[in-house]
Amino acid sequence: MGEFLRVFPPVLLVVVFAVSSLAKVSGAEAFRGFAASVRALRLLPDRWAGTVAGTVAGTVAGTAAGTAAGAELVTAVLLLTPWRAAGLALAAAVLAVFAGVALVTRRRGLAVLFAPAEPIRAADARPPVMLPVGGAPGDFVAADVDGAKMSRQDLGAGLVGFFSATGPACAERLPRFIELAARHDNVIAVVVGEPGETAEPAGALRPVARVFTERRGESLSTAFGVYGYPATCRLDGTGTVLAHDVELA
Repeated sequence: MGEFLRVFPPVLLVVVFAVSSLAKVSGAEAFRGFAASVRALRLLPDRWAGTVAGTVAGTVAGTAAGTAAGAELVTAVLLLTPWRAAGLALAAAVLAVFAGVALVTRRRGLAVLFAPAEPIRAADARPPVMLPVGGAPGDFVAADVDGAKMSRQDLGAGLVGFFSATGPACAERLPRFIELAARHDNVIAVVVGEPGETAEPAGALRPVARVFTERRGESLSTAFGVYGYPATCRLDGTGTVLAHDVELA
């Protein structure tokens, strides 16, 4: 029994860190989406804004998956060598970093993520749940419900709305968005949910918008940095976020 207790915990850690490392590599796109969401929570203090903040944020979004996967893979290897103590220390450090990020994210972002969405007006202090004003969507390729493809280069001036297929706040505000969309020429609507859940809201939006459906965290949601619903914005002629001024109340 004593030998089992001595050997089993390191072996278990090896398996956990190896699987986690492989998952980040194979799911790098989803992990980059997570990193972009964390960045959108504005974890960097305002005083770091500008070049430093842009550099750090870009590094997080671009290399988070590789860095985290590498640290976990090194941890797993060390646990299999005579330097097991170093592996345990690195494992503790990795877990401490993850716990710290989770704590800060929870304190700064959880209330925004799960709170019922309020109308976004210029005077609102509540941050938008998507790209900030002046932000440019990332590259993407998506097919609408009619099968026609759209990419980042196809974006222009218009209205964009993201809605959860099952969220009560989205169901409440969707009719108002449809009214606004009817007065615009270029409207993109994204319904997020499982395939069996998106049919009804997508059908309601089709007369007034170009409609896309996707699961949470897929191409359009990731490109626009969406981490809460509903999320609406106006784009300028270059496809850059001009304002979060869609009043859905």
